[in-house]
Amino acid sequence: RTVLTLAVSRNSSRRLNALNSFGDDFDTFGSIQQQGWSVVLAHRVTPLTSFNASLARQSADGTGLVSTGTRTDTLALGLTTRVARRTSASLQWRRAVFDSASNP
Repeated sequence: RTVLTLAVSRNSSRRLNALNSFGDDFDTFGSIQQQGWSVVLAHRVTPLTSFNASLARQSADGTGLVSTGTRTDTLALGLTTRVARRTSASLQWRRAVFDSASNP
């Protein structure tokens, strides 16, 4: 059995009041745009063993006093097997790459 899951997200936030400072990202950016997507594949190799793989990207762009953007790409692979009646063993590998225009 194989399951493929796709997800997409998008969020837009803006500062409500320019007079107050709360020590957050809106002190620097008047608006923040976030978007992302992910693809997850899960496959049952045997009745006791399953494999999963995922690929995802998250990015955010802030505009205001200064403008900047960030991006994170993530790849993960995993293998899970049942070794006893109430015991499973898992092996996971994950790689994340972060990129930022303001802090390369």
